[in-house]
Amino acid sequence: MLALLVVLCPPFAVLLTDSPSQVFKNVGLTLLFYVPGVLHARSVVETYRTHRRYDSLMRVLESRAARSTSRQPVLTAR
Repeated sequence: MLALLVVLCPPFAVLLTDSPSQVFKNVGLTLLFYVPGVLHARSVVETYRTHRRYDSLMRVLESRAARSTSRQPVLTAR
């Protein structure tokens, strides 16, 4: 869906994925020439997807780490 928006309306794709300052930058690039706006939007959307994948991977790893530490026996000092 976002890939289609990148081609059809680059500023809207950036609006859905990043900050307003990036949207203004993309509007300027799109008005200057269409291709730089598309390339910028593609970069922003790809960064957004990468961060989402990274966040979901970190949640999985943290939940596994929490489970593995809860299973370990507690050692007491004698």
